[in-house]
Amino acid sequence: GKEAEEWQPFHIRCPPFEAKSLLPSKGSAGLMMVSSVEDDEGSAQAAARASAKARKDEHSHLPLLHELDALHFEACQEVSKELKQKIAALEARLLSFTQGDAAFPRGCLFQDLLPQGTSSEDRAVRLEEECAVLEALFAKRVVIKDAFRSYASSALTEITALDKISMGEIRTFVKDMRFSSRVTIKLPQIFYTTLNSAVLFSDGRPMRGEEESMGACDNDDDSELGMAKFVEFLIRASREQNVGKSNLARKLNTMLNTIQRHCKSISGPTPQISVQPLVMKVLSKRQNMLKRVYLKYCGEDTSDVAASSANHTMNLKELFQLMKDCNQMDAKFSVSKLAAAFISANSSGPDNGDDGTWSEWDWELSWDEFQEVLVR
Repeated sequence: GKEAEEWQPFHIRCPPFEAKSLLPSKGSAGLMMVSSVEDDEGSAQAAARASAKARKDEHSHLPLLHELDALHFEACQEVSKELKQKIAALEARLLSFTQGDAAFPRGCLFQDLLPQGTSSEDRAVRLEEECAVLEALFAKRVVIKDAFRSYASSALTEITALDKISMGEIRTFVKDMRFSSRVTIKLPQIFYTTLNSAVLFSDGRPMRGEEESMGACDNDDDSELGMAKFVEFLIRASREQNVGKSNLARKLNTMLNTIQRHCKSISGPTPQISVQPLVMKVLSKRQNMLKRVYLKYCGEDTSDVAASSANHTMNLKELFQLMKDCNQMDAKFSVSKLAAAFISANSSGPDNGDDGTWSEWDWELSWDEFQEVLVR
């Protein structure tokens, strides 16, 4: 008996540890046999749910997995000193575009259009391309902002914000700029991708071809682009406008030159009509009355906190109310024409109304600009 006990297999003498909660009790053995069929069905459903959850969890961890793969790939490479210095210089150059008062808008996302790859050489190429794109945009910043504000007001039928541009206004812009038929055909897809780029590329992977166009729908006509997204739209449209092996920065440069050439509203600094001697003479005779009217209507708009706080300047709503009270609004002098006059007055002067940044235009009329809009 003792020899039999000594020669027992190891797994019998030292069984693996099992949690007590997982072991069936003696009284439940019969119950488990009876309910085995029901348990099979339940376990199948549980397995299906677990499989679906695993797929969901796997997808949610994709960005982390991609980043870990990239880090592992980079760690396995030998990077030369020259390449490290080049990457460091490019990163510093890129940082200069995204900091300070004139920082590039963060809402403009186009990294999926840049050269892809995980090697250090690929990274250097990608950084160089991104810097070149930003340089092209900064060189034509005033042109871009001028085009945005002009078309944001081109189709106004009622007084709304001038800091958004709709799909209909984008269509007019594309037509006026004489973009290619390729851009016109793919316009819904480009617009949709621009609107949703933060979600579409959240896992860090670019989306190309048919996948990019799957989500475009008619509801996008009700959506609008702010300044940052308008800049992104130009970048994405430039890729379709100039098909070929040229890099993105060169394609964008070509498009921006086209915009500067064809955009009717862009003609350099807008001269001030109100400073002409004869006009100034007329205005000076009614200076006190005009000043009282200006101050009265500056505080009319209390629709939000921003409007209420700007009670020493006049916005478009307040100017519209003034024109309406004076019976100046009719079929000939429409809302869009009033908005055009407002923009012209707001951007008059040697700096073209520009503050040197990518921020939205200052959509408020000062006293001098108010006199300018009356003349226009």
